[in-house]
Amino acid sequence: MLAHTPLPVRSHKGGRTIAGGLAATFWLVAHPALAQQSQPQPQPQPVAQPLVCAPNDGRLSVRVEELGAVVGYQWGRGTLELGGHTYQIVARGGGVLAVGHAFFAAAGCVSNITRPEDFSGTYWTTGGSAVVGQGRGVLFMENAHGVDVHLAEQARGVLMSWQIARLDMELIPD
Repeated sequence: MLAHTPLPVRSHKGGRTIAGGLAATFWLVAHPALAQQSQPQPQPQPVAQPLVCAPNDGRLSVRVEELGAVVGYQWGRGTLELGGHTYQIVARGGGVLAVGHAFFAAAGCVSNITRPEDFSGTYWTTGGSAVVGQGRGVLFMENAHGVDVHLAEQARGVLMSWQIARLDMELIPD
């Protein structure tokens, strides 16, 4: 179904232990980086299209920002290229157990899609990520229409998350 880049430490149980552990780890790891952040962080550069898409696949490029303080919120914009047309999209969502702030630039393939309308919907993902400075990852998602999204992403910022997240992506009407 859906997978985010896995972290080796994923199977802890107990609400306060996880939240406290994430907060403590975030503080220890990010404190020096946060002290140096007097100016806004630049967004990551666009990801070169490293994935080879099938001839009938769409291509998705998106920039998302995430801010988390136990509950994380994500928002951003991008483009879907499908059947010789380019569609603007908006993305927004959230999840539980995210601490920090990061920017993500992602690009990749959209498969099992025949109509642009099938792209819009809710995509679910589970997994974790840790970014201090810059990092790369892979994201797999699927919506209720059976549309699969496979993205290579580049991140910049300070963020730790282990979450079940929902990302709503919608076509913006012309």
